[in-house]
Amino acid sequence: MVPDGDAFILTLTASSRLELLRGLYDSQPEMLWPHIDVPAVALLARDGPASISSWKEHGASLLAELAPNVEIRWFDTPHDIPIFAPAEVAAVIERVSSAATASSGS
Repeated sequence: MVPDGDAFILTLTASSRLELLRGLYDSQPEMLWPHIDVPAVALLARDGPASISSWKEHGASLLAELAPNVEIRWFDTPHDIPIFAPAEVAAVIERVSSAATASSGS
């Protein structure tokens, strides 16, 4: 997305967006999350319709059960968290990166 006045314009083509969605649909996160053995954090956006918010809350609860070492970090932003909270996202990435470096002994 790129800024255009007070709005944002999608820069991905329709086929690229479809490929991303297909990858998400075909993935099996319930099988992948438990195998994460490095510091990790899931960034989730709170803003959105109630039906989607309850779905995200359910997913976060499931993630906490499947991968208790994965930190769940909620942001009071729309879906594109880095656009709306870049400094906060950068701070989380730096912290997790430092934790990963420390845990690897590098």
